[in-house]
Amino acid sequence: MSSPMPAQRLKVLVVDDHIDLRRLMRLTLEIEGHEVFEAGTGVEALEVAAREVPDVVALDIMMPGELQGLEVCRRLRADPSLAGIHVILVSARQQQTDIEAGKAAGADYYLGKPFSPRKLAELVEASGPRSHPDVAVRRATEQAIAAWSGVYDLRELRQRMKDGG
Repeated sequence: MSSPMPAQRLKVLVVDDHIDLRRLMRLTLEIEGHEVFEAGTGVEALEVAAREVPDVVALDIMMPGELQGLEVCRRLRADPSLAGIHVILVSARQQQTDIEAGKAAGADYYLGKPFSPRKLAELVEASGPRSHPDVAVRRATEQAIAAWSGVYDLRELRQRMKDGG
């Protein structure tokens, strides 16, 4: 039985130290027709991201080892060749401070555990292909300026201005 083709076939990197959860995410996304890669640590995530350059990374925040998810997200955003990758943070921690830390690290979405595999697939679809390198460089520059000036979400401010609010 062949899997349905999504509106666009995306390359997705799933990063979680729990193998069963990685398998569930992989199965869900493969059924949707996406190409899925896996990593169990932050270091492995950066290696796979550099090699495969996925469109989307579903990234657990709390992992063993030297690199936690937020730092992986920051490093993806700091690398011009990877900055256009869409990042979905996945975490059992769902306090406002956790969500704000994810936003400050450059994540596109924050998905709380436990979550519906369907919701993950919807977020991957909503993310779409990674941004063009020029957009990624502009995003990295905006984030550096934002961190320096104390304004942490220029994208949201820009959208509000565009919407007239």
